[in-house]
Amino acid sequence: MIIYESNTEFSPHENEVSCRIEFENRIVGLPNRLWFRFPSDQRGHISDRSDGFLIASLLLAMRAGESVHVKGIVSPRLLKGIGEY
Repeated sequence: MIIYESNTEFSPHENEVSCRIEFENRIVGLPNRLWFRFPSDQRGHISDRSDGFLIASLLLAMRAGESVHVKGIVSPRLLKGIGEY
């Protein structure tokens, strides 16, 4: 699985952070984009890291038997914890 860099879009009512996800073996019915939406007043809490996408995708990658490759920025502490997990 490849988790690509995130993209953030801002609007007056909400903010959306999304990224493209690519599997080695396509899973039918699974979208190739993961996103999180936040109210517009939470704009200051949005990070450019891919931590949330990695956490959200980890069990799916394990179920699919695929390694995870992240093209974005990930917290070193999170990477260490996932390695131990």
